[in-house]
Amino acid sequence: MKLQIPWIVSLILVAWFFVAPAPAVIVRGDTGTVPGGIFGLALSRPTALAPGTGTEPGPELGTLSPALTWKAVTGAEDYTVFVSKYPYGSANIIWSKGSIYGTSVTIPQGVLVHSGKYRWNLQARSGTTWSSVSNTLYFQTLPFRAPVALSPGSASSPGTRLTTLTPTLTWTAPVGAENYSVAISRYPYGSANIVWNPQGITGTSITVPAGILSSGTKYRWNLQARAGTRWSPVSSTLYFQGPLAGSLPQVTTKGTGSVASTTARLEGTLVSTGGFPCTVGFEYWTGSASPTATARVTMSAPGSFGVDLKGLPPATTYQFRAVAENPKGKVTGTTLPFTTAPQAYLEGIDVSVYQRSIDWAKVAAAGKSFALIRSSYGDVKTDSTFLANIRGASAAGVRAGPYHCKGFGLTSSTSDAAVIADAKSEAAYFLAVAGDCIRDGYLRPVLDVEQEDARAMGSAKLNLWVTTWISEVRAKTGVEPFIYTSQSVAQSFLNAENRASARWIARWGGTEPSVGWDFWQYSSTGTVSGVQGTSAGYVDLDRFRGDMARLDAEYVI
Repeated sequence: MKLQIPWIVSLILVAWFFVAPAPAVIVRGDTGTVPGGIFGLALSRPTALAPGTGTEPGPELGTLSPALTWKAVTGAEDYTVFVSKYPYGSANIIWSKGSIYGTSVTIPQGVLVHSGKYRWNLQARSGTTWSSVSNTLYFQTLPFRAPVALSPGSASSPGTRLTTLTPTLTWTAPVGAENYSVAISRYPYGSANIVWNPQGITGTSITVPAGILSSGTKYRWNLQARAGTRWSPVSSTLYFQGPLAGSLPQVTTKGTGSVASTTARLEGTLVSTGGFPCTVGFEYWTGSASPTATARVTMSAPGSFGVDLKGLPPATTYQFRAVAENPKGKVTGTTLPFTTAPQAYLEGIDVSVYQRSIDWAKVAAAGKSFALIRSSYGDVKTDSTFLANIRGASAAGVRAGPYHCKGFGLTSSTSDAAVIADAKSEAAYFLAVAGDCIRDGYLRPVLDVEQEDARAMGSAKLNLWVTTWISEVRAKTGVEPFIYTSQSVAQSFLNAENRASARWIARWGGTEPSVGWDFWQYSSTGTVSGVQGTSAGYVDLDRFRGDMARLDAEYVI
């Protein structure tokens, strides 16, 4: 049997849903539920989640259009949100939004303003049934902050020198800004000297049009942001200068002068200074490596310039170009190549009384370019052939210099005072014998340190002795001696300072020393025309790593 509802009852029900009054707006955070509808249904109170806190004034928000979120109510069809400003209450509701489906809504731009205090809450609805008002959350909006001028310029006058008369000004965007006004004034700064003042700029940059700025003039600029009728404080101020009159320099890469195994001369021409003093130099590189810049010199007029490179690896191809720079900028010349020559070596010998009488003309004719000649041993022995050898070698055009062989007899137990006294005594004896040959035209003096002596003295005493001897000779002559020794002594006994002075290394057998060297004694059993040799007819053979130009530049006094 069907339940029959009289038509008049149906009419009354329909009328009830259409004419039932909606609840009044409530913004005080009431609690509980509100019964509604003819059936007495109830909705739970919704929970406001964010933004804000339960006590005023609440957190500062970083936006003027925050998203309000809440927890869904079971059975709710939609929600109505209320936002009021301080002093809070229904009279100061500034925004309400009903029929919200979901659990969030974003406050549109223009509702909130900077430096405001606000609170919000909401109600849920199902049909004609309304929940109690939710909890209330409080929040604040940030003050309308000034934008920050970013570029161009610096914080103090006269500021950055620009390279263009149409720079692009950039700045940060404060929260809520709608547009901006920029002001540029020339020196002397101030409102009376504003040269450009665009308004209503959207975005965070603007390019100064041509005709506003002048070369060489000092300027400063700042700006304000606007939101509606409100203006932010004035931004930070930046200073800049218009570009200098004049032009970029002009430079050409002329080429190379002399190129050897480890050296090269680069040459260029400054064609125009552009109206300013210029710095000029070169950049050079191998393969895809980053360019290495040479030292630069300043030129105030067009002309030629050059740079000497040293310490280059042999047989290596480089690219290079001339460089010139003035206040307008940097320019480079054409890129050109050069290749260092294969490693150059000079051949030489070292001799003592054991080689007896030497025909130095024959030695020179045999291709020997240098000779290291023993002058003394310890503090009591002079090599009887020293003067004849060094004079004969020099007369034959062979670069020659004296070496002193350190005496034996000290041990690791010898006192420091005795070690120092012995080194000074031997230095004095060496200078007495060879002092006249430590001057222009001769090779720098050498100290010979033998392996047996190094083992007897140990590292500490040996280095003390060597340092003292070198210091004494340097102080008396103004010339820096270098050291002859074996590779093993250099590696195992000499400290870093003395190892750096060990430029003449003995290593026989055909393999180059693995320590740094400039002179390499590669054989003790050589034969050379003009040299009688030892009783077996032998003489030490040496090699210099470099050409005659390097030998003369670095080792000839």
